[in-house]
Order: sequence, then structure tokens, then C-alpha cells
Amino acid sequence: MEVFYDSEMFLLQNNGGVSRYFSEIFTAYLNNKKLGVEPVLTFTRSNNQYLQEMNNKKLIKMSPIRVPYLSPVSAKKMLLTYGLFKTTNSSISSAIKLGKARGKMFHATYYRPNIFESFGYKNLAITIHDFIPEKIGWNGIKNPHLGKRKLSKRADIIFCVSQSTANDLYEIYKVSETKVHVVPHGVSNVSTLERKLKSSERVNILYVGGRWGYKNFKQLAGAMNILWEKGSDIQLNTVGSEFSLGEVEEYFKPKFRKNWNNYERVSDHELYKLYSSATMLVVTSKMEGFGLPILESFSQGTLVLASDIPVFREVCGLSGEFFEIDNLESLVAGIEQGLGEALDPNLINDRLTLASKFSWDNAAEKMALVYKDFT
Repeated sequence: MEVFYDSEMFLLQNNGGVSRYFSEIFTAYLNNKKLGVEPVLTFTRSNNQYLQEMNNKKLIKMSPIRVPYLSPVSAKKMLLTYGLFKTTNSSISSAIKLGKARGKMFHATYYRPNIFESFGYKNLAITIHDFIPEKIGWNGIKNPHLGKRKLSKRADIIFCVSQSTANDLYEIYKVSETKVHVVPHGVSNVSTLERKLKSSERVNILYVGGRWGYKNFKQLAGAMNILWEKGSDIQLNTVGSEFSLGEVEEYFKPKFRKNWNNYERVSDHELYKLYSSATMLVVTSKMEGFGLPILESFSQGTLVLASDIPVFREVCGLSGEFFEIDNLESLVAGIEQGLGEALDPNLINDRLTLASKFSWDNAAEKMALVYKDFT
């Protein structure tokens, strides 16, 4: 069966968690025809990193958008893409004829597909990733998920990436459980104990993702400064956007900056090398919808030290370690304890075993079964 996907998230993100999620699902369907789903992209132009990588592998045909267009780097700037500007970009990237799409399944990649993208479909599917804006209190135009409530009511199928997110959906939107399906994220490859032990280099902590607000990176920076003051030689590696001068001055004392490296736009191969060589991944978020870096870290046998919130307990199971949010001593103690457990072979195998239970093929298969129920 054909499932149509709009351009919205692939215009909003050059890279990031949501566009990564959809590109992995597309790849699973294209590589495994037995799943019985043909993903049809309603566009042929995007500057998204993951789609360009799929294009390089000849899985899809995707050209870059060469005319200037807005590519937001934060949730608030994302709001600027709505309205006429977003509709124009969608039209520029659009490739499909509306007639071909009539009577088919449409899966919105975000919460405000424009009228050209959502017209004439028989069934509507959406994926709810989190309720962070609602929890933070971003109301009205401040909410980058504006349109999520309306789309949730219209949708025939709602996929949630975790049970925690599904629980928030029931509580906040009062949506019927009958149309909700929990389909967790996955990983593309799972390493081995031998590779993990061979990849260990200088003791280093890895942080992946944004640093603003609820991401709570400042707690990790504070803990690292304490450890460095104690004489620790731990390296901190961060993956994310470039640090502003103000961030560097806020987070790191000048004498310790030599112990820190930031990696911007990295390929999947480079990212997994960082996971593999890391002593541990630290995740400091105060709220999330899932926590994909946790699974990716486990897939390389690497210890995860995460803030103690329900969704991280759900994802980590018994294989993660936890610290108390906004308690520097708790995080410092967690790091010090983790250094002694990071290369325990039994614990490495536990992490690899947990990661092997989550794959993008499994996620795509679960989604395919739900799609087919509506044919």
C-alpha cells in the first residue's frame, strides 16, 4: 500500500530527531518490501541531511532547495515558517499531483501540513513525539506544536513514541485510546562486546543534542567543572550546534576549556563512533518524549546516566543509571560511580541486549500493521 508523507518537517529541520525518525521509517520500508508499505514523499526538494544521505544511497531522488529559505534552528524560530512563507516553500518542494493522492493514507510529518499537502486523503495518521510545549506553558502562538490538538482530533491513527507520551496525550487532550498506538524509536545497528572494549579511548563523557531550557545542559557543565576542580582528566564531548561565546563563558571556566570539544553537523557514522568511544552518555533533560540518544548509546554498549524522569525509566529499563535533576552532587556522584561500571562486560552485554530489542524495522513493521487495518 502507498502511504503519503508531507514536506513539513523536512523543511523545518536540516537535521534533528523528528526528521531522523521519519527518514529511518522510510529507509526500512524501502529496504524491506515485505513490509508492504511504499512511502510516497509529496516533495522532491529538501536540504535535510538524512534525505540527502538517502539520495546518495539511491533510495530516493531528492534535490536541494537552492533558493533562499528559512531553516529554523530553534523551536521559537520554527514559528516564523508558518503561513504564506511555509506554504510557498512547500509548493516549491512539492512534486505530487493531488489526484494521485485521493483516497490514500496520509501521514503528517508535523502538526501543521498546509492545505495542498493534506487535501483529499482517505485516512490521516500523525505521530505525537512529546508534550514539552504544553508542560513548559508555551501557549498560543508561542507553542511550536500549534495545530497538534486540532490534528489529533482529526486523525484516524495516532502513533506515540513512548507510553509516557501516550499517557500525556490521554491526560492533556482526552483522546480515545482506541486510535493510539505506541511505537518506540529504534536503532540501525548494534555493536558487540569486543568492539566496545576495543573502542575505549581517553575517559570521556558524551552529550548529544540541544542545550536550551528544559535540556538542562548547565547541570552537566556544572558537574564537569566540579570534577575538573578535583583534578579529574575526563574529556567532555558535545554534539550539537555551535556554542556562542556567551555559552562558553557561562558553562566552562577558562582553565578547563581544553578538556571540552564540540562536534557540529556529524554523519551517522561519526556519531556512532562517538557513542562507541564514549565512557558514558549523560542525558540531562527535565522532560522528553523518548530519548533516542539513550538507545543509540546502548547500541554501542555505552553506559547511560540520565535524569530521573518517567520516560527515561521507560526507555532505559534496568540498564540505565539515574541522577536527580538540579542536584549537582547527585550528578557528580553518578559520573564517578559510572566510571567504575562503564566497561563491566556483563553490563555492556545488558545494554547491547536491550538495544537489540529496538530496531527501525520493528517500528516500521508495527506502523505497517496499523496502516493496513485502514485499507
